[in-house]
Amino acid sequence: MAVLVAVALAPTDPAAVYSVLRGGEESREARTILEGESGFNDPAAISLMVAVTATVTSDDSSWGHSVLKFSLELAIGSAMGIAGGLLLLVALRATHHLEAGARAVAVVLAVVLLGAVTATAHGSGFLAVYLAGLIVSDAWAGQGRRAAAVPEALSAGAEPLLFATLGAAFAPLVGAGDIAPGVVLTLATVFVLRPLVASACLVGSRLDARDRVLVSWGGLKGAVPLLLAAYPALDGFEEAETVAAIVLVATAASLLVQGTTLPLLARSGRHGG
Repeated sequence: MAVLVAVALAPTDPAAVYSVLRGGEESREARTILEGESGFNDPAAISLMVAVTATVTSDDSSWGHSVLKFSLELAIGSAMGIAGGLLLLVALRATHHLEAGARAVAVVLAVVLLGAVTATAHGSGFLAVYLAGLIVSDAWAGQGRRAAAVPEALSAGAEPLLFATLGAAFAPLVGAGDIAPGVVLTLATVFVLRPLVASACLVGSRLDARDRVLVSWGGLKGAVPLLLAAYPALDGFEEAETVAAIVLVATAASLLVQGTTLPLLARSGRHGG
């Protein structure tokens, strides 16, 4: 159960980080680090959760099998994402004469199909979609703001909808004994673990002290940990409800502690720069 909770709480929330930090001219390197981290660690965490859940819920699986499954998820997801991104890039260039809204809808549907096909092939659909997005990002940005309206509207609505749906499903599972572990996990992560890891990873970087604090404080949780916490129940893990309850409390605590202060810290960095 400890491993499952740890994997669920590992990733940061890309939608929250993007919305808070998008558009600022200062702290650009810190924003790039946080956006890259939050974008990549979601598919990695999902692949890891699939592998770990298979191991702890099956008598026939081993940790070696878990490592192999995790590696295959990432390898297949990477290959499919690169291939899909290149195909999307060709399609964008070949359909430049079409109306922007129609192209946007077609791209969104193609990305959904890419994620589904990759998952069917036992790869990380999240990673495939992320890599495909990186490949087509420059070409997509060159189309102007009108083309981005449909994907931005969908992404803006998907995050709160997913969080509200999963939060409502998990809320009845929370008992008095789940509150303290969830809060302690968040406080330990925010004030001890992430600062240590961030400091170690940023050794030798050109970031100033203010940007280092921003990166350290930017490990905001959101809907993705709740999505990950639902995986153990799918495989019949006996303590799946406890996992979901602790993750919900920890995520809510992160939103209260970091979600309310990260925008202020980011603005402070911009004005102070």
